[in-house]
Amino acid sequence: MADVQITCIDKIPGDDSYNGDGRRSRGSNGAPLANQSDESPSPTPPWYRHLGSTIAIVLGVLYFVGSVKLSGLPIDGVMAGPVMVLGAFAYRSAKRRALGEAPSSTGRQIVETVLILLIVASVVFRNDFRPAIVIHPVPTLLIPVWCVVAYVIAAVRAWKRAKRTDKRPEAPSLDGS
Repeated sequence: MADVQITCIDKIPGDDSYNGDGRRSRGSNGAPLANQSDESPSPTPPWYRHLGSTIAIVLGVLYFVGSVKLSGLPIDGVMAGPVMVLGAFAYRSAKRRALGEAPSSTGRQIVETVLILLIVASVVFRNDFRPAIVIHPVPTLLIPVWCVVAYVIAAVRAWKRAKRTDKRPEAPSLDGS
C-alpha cells in the first residue's frame, strides 16, 4: 500500500483572522479583532441600530430647552430633559455592549450605573414626590421608569452575551495534545 500523507490546512486562503493553531485570533482583551465577529452580523444597518436612543437624546435636549425658555413650567419639565438624555446614554452604552460594538469593561459599567443612579436620585430625593406624580406624572415618574427599564433590558442582554462568550469551548489542538 502507498503511504498517504494528510495535510491539515490551518489557514483559509485570504483570511488573516486565524492563527497557526486553527483558532481565530483575538485582541488583548479576548474580544474578536476588528471586522471579525463570533456571531452573524446584525441585519440592521449601523445608522439604524441606535435610532431610538438618538431620538431620545434629541427629545431630551428639546424638552430641556423648551422648559427653560418657558419659565412658567414647573421644575418637572426642566428635570425630564436631562433624565431622558442620561437614560439614553446609559441605554446606548449597554446596547453597544450587548451587540459587541464596545468592550464590556468595568469602567463602562460603572459609568452606566452612575447615570442610572442619577436618574433614580432625581425621582426619589424630591420633596414633593407624591403631589408631583399626581400633577405631572409623565416627567416625574413615567420618563424615569422608562429609562431604567430600557437600561435594565439592554444590560441583561449584554450580561447574557458576555456570559455566552466566556463559556466558549476552546478549539481542539491539531497536534494531539
